[in-house]
Amino acid sequence: MIARRPVVLTGASIVHPAAVGVPALRDRLASGTTAPRSAPRCRPGLVVPGPAAVFEPEFEAERWVDPRAVRKVSILSRHAVAAARLALDDARF
Repeated sequence: MIARRPVVLTGASIVHPAAVGVPALRDRLASGTTAPRSAPRCRPGLVVPGPAAVFEPEFEAERWVDPRAVRKVSILSRHAVAAARLALDDARF
C-alpha cells in the first residue's frame, strides 16, 4: 500500500489553445470567448485522433524554449516546458 503524504500546490498554470497562462484564460472565458477556432485539415484523408484546435494568439515556443532548440523539441514538450515555467513564475520560485 502506498502511504499518503500531504501535497502542497505552490503554482498553477495552463497552456490551452484559447490562452496561455491562468490569467489570460480567465480573462478570455470572462469575455465570453470559450474556445479557439478548429484546426483545418492538414491533408485530405488525414486521420486526427481527436479534436484539434489552433492556438489564438499563436503559441510562441521561443518565449520558454531556447530558440535554437525549438525545432528539436516536440510540440508537446514545448507546451509542457511553458506550463512548468509559468507555474514556477506563479509560485514566485
